[in-house]
Amino acid sequence: MDMSVIKRLWRRRTIEQGRCFKTRVSMSGRMRLFDLDPGKGLTSWIEGSTRELAEDGFVIEVDRVMVDGFHIFTDAMKQGRRLELEWELPAEGGSLTGKGRVLWFKLAPDGSSHPFEAGVLLTEMGTEQRERWLTFTKGLPD
Repeated sequence: MDMSVIKRLWRRRTIEQGRCFKTRVSMSGRMRLFDLDPGKGLTSWIEGSTRELAEDGFVIEVDRVMVDGFHIFTDAMKQGRRLELEWELPAEGGSLTGKGRVLWFKLAPDGSSHPFEAGVLLTEMGTEQRERWLTFTKGLPD
């Protein structure tokens, strides 16, 4: 098996367990619940920020989890649903968009800027967006 495949599997497993994101980086972002079948957003956007990230995903923190009658994290874990995400790269890096699957969610630790957090695996991004994201994450310290 290729070492890059092994590394991706290991990262995904540790992300699913809520551990081992690459580094702490705070970026502003927003998200909404997205239905893959009709290809449209189901909820209004809510603001949040990242706390930790890796090339496969990140931990996002928000102030609320109930949006337009949906629990944004548990509903994004259901078949056919994802989070639609937009976030800003620091230092004039511009914005990125994508869709992600929620792997876990919980109350954030005491002292966090937002009370709720979730581990999100990035599942869909355009090619140019993915290249910009990978370039950004590869430049971060381990």
